[in-house]
Formats: sequence, structure tokens, C-alpha cells
Amino acid sequence: MKKKLLTSVLLSTMVLTPLVGVSTAFAEDSASTTTTATAPVEESKPVIVKYVDESGTEIFQSDTFKGELASPFEITPKEIDGYTFKEVDKELKGTFTATEQVLTLTYTKKEAPIVEGKLVVNYVNEKNEVISPAETLTGKVGEEFKVKPKEIKGFTFSKVKEGNSEGSYTEADQTLTFEYKKEIKTSKVTVKYIDENEKEIKKPVSYTVKEGDKVTLDKQDITGYAFVSGDLEASYNEEAQVVFHHYKKVKQGPYIKDGRYVKISKKGYNTYSNFDWKKKTTSSQLYGQTLEARGRYEHANGNTYYSLFDNKNVWQGYINADATTNTTPEGPYISDGRIVKVNRKNYSSWSNFNWDERHPSQDIYGKTFKARGKYQHFNGNTYYSLYDSKGKWYGYINANAVGDGENQGDYISDGRYVKINKKGYSTWSNFNWKKRGSSDAIYGQTLQARGRYEHFNGDTYYSLYDVKGTWYGYINAGATTEAEPQGNYISDGRYVKVDKLGYNVYSDFKWTIRNTSDVLKGNTFQARGRYEHINGNTYFTLYDNQGKWQGYIDAKAVSVVTKPEGPYIKDGRYVTVNKKGYSVWSNFNWKYRNSSDELMGTTLEARGRYEHANGSTYLSLYDLSGVWQGYLNADATNASKPEGDYIKDGSYVKVTKKGIDVYENFNWAKKSTSDILFDKVYQARGKYNHVNGTTYYSLYDSKGAWYGYLESGATTKITSPQGPYISDGRYFKVTEKGFDVWQSFKEDKKNTSDNLYGKIYKARGRYEHVNGNTYYSLYDTNGKWQGYLDAKAGQITAAEGPYIADGRYVTITSKNYNIYSNFDWKVKEKSVNVYGQTFKAKGRYEHVNGNTYYSLYDNQKWIGYINADAVRVN
Repeated sequence: MKKKLLTSVLLSTMVLTPLVGVSTAFAEDSASTTTTATAPVEESKPVIVKYVDESGTEIFQSDTFKGELASPFEITPKEIDGYTFKEVDKELKGTFTATEQVLTLTYTKKEAPIVEGKLVVNYVNEKNEVISPAETLTGKVGEEFKVKPKEIKGFTFSKVKEGNSEGSYTEADQTLTFEYKKEIKTSKVTVKYIDENEKEIKKPVSYTVKEGDKVTLDKQDITGYAFVSGDLEASYNEEAQVVFHHYKKVKQGPYIKDGRYVKISKKGYNTYSNFDWKKKTTSSQLYGQTLEARGRYEHANGNTYYSLFDNKNVWQGYINADATTNTTPEGPYISDGRIVKVNRKNYSSWSNFNWDERHPSQDIYGKTFKARGKYQHFNGNTYYSLYDSKGKWYGYINANAVGDGENQGDYISDGRYVKINKKGYSTWSNFNWKKRGSSDAIYGQTLQARGRYEHFNGDTYYSLYDVKGTWYGYINAGATTEAEPQGNYISDGRYVKVDKLGYNVYSDFKWTIRNTSDVLKGNTFQARGRYEHINGNTYFTLYDNQGKWQGYIDAKAVSVVTKPEGPYIKDGRYVTVNKKGYSVWSNFNWKYRNSSDELMGTTLEARGRYEHANGSTYLSLYDLSGVWQGYLNADATNASKPEGDYIKDGSYVKVTKKGIDVYENFNWAKKSTSDILFDKVYQARGKYNHVNGTTYYSLYDSKGAWYGYLESGATTKITSPQGPYISDGRYFKVTEKGFDVWQSFKEDKKNTSDNLYGKIYKARGRYEHVNGNTYYSLYDTNGKWQGYLDAKAGQITAAEGPYIADGRYVTITSKNYNIYSNFDWKVKEKSVNVYGQTFKAKGRYEHVNGNTYYSLYDNQKWIGYINADAVRVN
């Protein structure tokens, strides 16, 4: 009974997690006792502990516990990575029974850590000075933000100086800076105009002045008053200001500079020597004259008086402005119409009466013009307004520079050929209109106009000669049409064959020899046009089937042919249609069949071609199935191969289908199959749109090795090279130096593995990049993001890190620490129970939480894991 009681005590005080080993311990103890007999221990049926999630799915291997029948047990929920204990379907405490018991512990999956991004918003002026405290906005990575500039007193928003006001939060911190302009304050200054009695004599004038600036307050000319005093400048003031300008009453008022020209247009007015009304002369004596009003007075009697000077600078006195009309120095325009010839040198013509030169003397000397009008200038000279026979204005010229001219104008050398195309016109022997003959007599003839006259009656007259130099007189150009010796160009378009020897082919109608009919004999050309020459012959202008001009040839050297497309020529090349807007023809009567727009980008076989006399080559096109597509101008195609032109691409693709051949070339030499490339990512550096209707990618791996041609249908495009974010959660130890740590996948460097070397981080996620590498997104124990690091810079490990052999002896120096069975923090023992004892630390773990844990042994018996802070190394 003593031994049975001992077992009962042990079971009631121990936490059975697990209870395996209790019976063995009892057996060993039993062997060392006396031969006292005890009753046999009856073992219970097992207690099975299951670990499931909220949906009932097992998430950890079940535990099985056994003990002495009717003895107590207590289950401690174990820690399971990624889960939190929620509830048990029965009690965690109980007693072992003769029947099997099952306890189900339900756990809740831990939420994945929320990764937050940060956006710092700054507010600065144009000098980058802070005008309002910065604000920090946060949100989940990938969550969108849209920030508007806030209102800041005294400032106006100008622009976004740095960053983006719209976007998404990222793991890396972002900065947004709004720039503002300082508001410019203004105030109002009002000027009031008062007399000696402080009575307003003019409507006030208001000015706007900016902060930190000044404004000029102008004096006002007020009839019958003279300025006395008042501020003429004002500075900015927050309050509106009123400034007074003081005036005194005067008779004639102040002298006001003027400078206008006036014409004395009324009689019966006096001119005065002063404003005591001393008479100087009368307006009757000055009537009609143009004078200069150099100044004026706004008299208190309500009248304006001009101070007048003549063109010799002689003062004429003061006169009431009512006796005058405003004019210009040159005076009024006077219609004229005479014909004049510039017969004196050193006289320019003028664009205006500010004396801006229009034509220098050498350009107009000796020429004849029509003086349509004139001006009697204040300076005493007369100026003619000159026009040539075509109505072109040549400016104003002093009348002293010209003499009488002739109506026909000056002789102008010409040399053109003209054809007489109208009857009923006279020919003249001179410009006194002595008749020489009639256009009826020379109708249809081509003559040379060796010279011409631009007559001021508006007509042009040619001086006509025949090819022998015989003069035919002057004729109105209206009776002619311009021509060449060869006559006018006549559109033709027929096809001709050179079939005569001994004829020259000309480059022009000055008879420059370009070729001979002996060289061109037997060839067909298009006669795009022809000329009926004055010498009685017809000349064709010839083009070959490439559109190249061959020259002019006498029509007697050729014969007209009827089949412009020429003979069928066997071909066989492949071409790709690369231009829109071309017609595809069913025949060479130009029956429309299709458009090149419909065949754009298609590769076809040109089994034959036609070199057409219109200068174009027409291909007879067939598709890969042998179906004829029609005739198409070769200009709408480019030479190709059955696979078409190489098209630069650069996109990344993933091979998503098996059983598809990969080719070495487009002779269909097999290189491999898509089974070998399946589920891998490659770069499609280029592609081919084959005549068979399939697109083929030219695939390369991340190291630049070429894998062959694969049809696009066996792949799926990948939009970002780094691939999608993959949630992870494992621990990663940095074990290699010399690797870059990236801020983003745009080669934005953040750090190097040298600074992270030997440390353990949590890889919350990872990216499987198309370059073949895996990149982990690393966080430290404080949740601070470190960046993206290549998986080759370290290794996946447990949170506690890899086992490190040690071998030192340590003494337990703290009573307040747990000793663990594992790094799921299952408590195996308390340090208080082994306080002061010495153990061997056969190994240690450098945990990601920043602590070191020793693995303790008492000889060969393992004690557990303990925090290094609880011990002293001996």
C-alpha cells in the first residue's frame, strides 16, 4: 500500500505532458526496495489529444497519454506555430479510465502580419523652407492613397515638388512634398484733387500697391488749375490710404506739351501774343496752312489754345483750337494719276512719313511709276505715292526726284515662248497705237516674246519675233498663252515599244542627248506624256517599269503596244504585307479583289510577278494552303521568310503547356519539347508571325542561354519580372557577404548583406524572380523591414537558428526562468528547481528574439533549453 500511495501522489502533482516514463521510474525504484509485496498496477486506456483548426482539420499530430487507472491527468495546450489555442471540447483535467478518452483542442489560425507602408507629406515654400509641420500617413502595403494639398494661411499651393500625390503604399517609406507660393498682399491708395477751398475738382484716381513696394502718384493736368503740392509716391499699408493733391486756379492753365499738326480751317479767329488777349494776326491770314501745335493751354474760360509754329520755326501765336482741324505733317492725301520716271539719283522712297526707307535710290532709279496721289508736306516738299504697272506700291518719293514718264513703262527683257490663241487682237508698231496687223494672221503660231512692257493701262504687251528673227510688233498678252518650243505638255499614258534605230533620246528641248534608240530598241516604256513641237514633230516622254525617266524620243521611233503588265515571271519568294492602303487586284483591268489592310502582317508566297509598264511590280500571291490571294504592288511588301520578320519583343513568359515541340530553326529541326521547359519562366527576346498563322517566341533563360522557338500558345505572359508576392513566414539567416539588399526591383539598392551578416530575420514573403533567383522580404524582431535579399545569401532556419556546438559548463544563477522542451516554448522544468546546480552546455542556439539558449545536460541526461541570462559560464 505504501508504493501504491506513492504512485497516486506522483500522478496528482505532475502535469502529464506527456506521462510516458512514469511506470519505468516506478519500476526502477521498486527494484531497490525490500521484498515487500505490492498489488499489480492496472494500466488505463489511453487519453488521445487531437489538435484541429476551427474547420475540424488536424493541424498537428495527435498525442497519446496513458497512466494508472483512476489516477489524475491534466493537459497543457501546446504552442503550435501560426495558431492560437481557442477551446477544448471537454475538460483539460480528468482521470484515467478503463475506456479510451479523446480530447479535441481547437485552435484559431493567426492572422498574417499586416505590413504597413508610410508616406511623409512635407509642406515647403519656393526656397524649400518648411511652412507647416510634416504629416505622416500610413496604410497597408498595396492600399491606394490620394493626398490633396491643404490650405495654409498666407500661401497658395504651387506644385508637387517631390513624389506622387496618388499611388499605393509600399514596404519602403515614401515622401511627398507640396510646394507653395507666398500670397502677395495689396492695398488701395486713392488720390483726391482739391482746390484752395478743399473742393474736389476732378474725379479721384485709385492705385494698387503691393506689399513691400511703392507706387508713383501722377500729377493730373486739370483745365484752369495748376498743381501746388501733394505726395507723389505711396508705400504699402495694410489700411487703405487717401492722398490729397492741392491745385490753385489759373486763367490759361499750365503749358501742356503737344506736338500735333493742325490745319487752319476757319476764318474770323484772332491769334494772340499773350493771354491778356493782345492780337498778333488773324486766322484769315493763316487760312489753309498746316502748322505745328507744339503746346496747348486748357484755359479757365473752357477753350483750348494752341501755340503755333510754321515750318521755318516762326511762332504764329496762340489760337482757339476751334479754328483748326487735326492733320498730319504730310497733309491730306491728294489724288493725282500722272506717269513719272525716277530721273535723279540719291533719292530714296519712304514707307511712311516717319522716314523709314522702303527702297534705296539704286533700286528705283530709271524706273517708271504711276503717281496715284501726292502729299503737300509741312516741310515744304511734295511727295508722290508710287505704284508700278502691276499695282505694287513702291512708297513715297520727293517730287524733285522724278520727271515725266511714258504710259507703256520700261522695256523688260523676257525671252519666253507664247502661242497666239485668240483672234480679233491688233498688233502695234508703237505705243501711239499705230496698227501693224491682226492676231488673226498669226493665230496658232508659237513666237518668242523677246521683251515686254507692263503698260499703265493695266495690260502687258509682248514684243514678238519668229525663229528667224522677224519682228511681228507689240501684242496684248491676253491674246496669247505661254508655251515652249516643244509646245504644251499633253498627258498620254500609252505604252510604246522602241522599234527604230538611229534616233536620239533627249534630256531636254535644247537637244541635250541622253541616249539613243539603238540602246533602247525592243524595250517597252510608258509614254506618260507627249509634246507637239514647233518643228512639226511629236515627242514622247518615256518611263521604264521602275518609274525611271528615260528622256524624250521622236514618236516616229516607236510603236504603241497593248499589254502594259508585261509577261508572267516565275518567282517563289516569301513576302510579308507591311503597308496599308494598297488594293489587291483580280486582273490587270484593275478589278478590285481585296485591300492590303486585310492582309497586313501576313506572310505569303509570291509564286510569280509582273513588271508592269506603269513602273510597278505586281506579285501573284498565294497563302500556305495554296489559295490565290490576287495581284499586289510589291511596294506594299517586304522580302521575308515563311516565319516572317524577326520582331523584337522582350516580354517574360511562363511555359504552361506540355507536349509542344521546341524548334532549332524554321526548317522544323526539333530542339526539345515544352515538357522540359514546363512551369519555368523565360524571356521572349523576339517573336515571328509565321505564314502558318502561328506566333513563335525565341526563348532565353536568365543567363542568356537560348532554348529555341516555341509557339506562343504554349505560354502565358508574366507582367512583372519579380513575379507575384508569395506569403512565407519562415526564418532566414544571412550567412554570405557581398550581396545587395534591394529597396525595390528596379535596382534601387538599400543595403548590403555585409551589414546583416550572421543575423536571423523573418521572411514574411518571397518573390520567385524571372532571373531564376528567389528574393526574401526580410523583417527584424521589431517588425522593421530590411529589404529584398537573394536566397543565396543565407539559409532558411528555425527561429532559434542552427545548432552551435559549445561544451562549456554553466551554473544556474536565476530562479525565475523556464527550461523548455522545445522552441514552441513547452516548459520542461523551472530554474528554481535546479538553482545553483552546474550542467554541461553541449550546444547553444542564437534565437531570432535576440537571446541565446543553452542545451543543458546532466551527464547523459538532457535537462532542456534555458536562456543564457539565467546562467553563469564557468
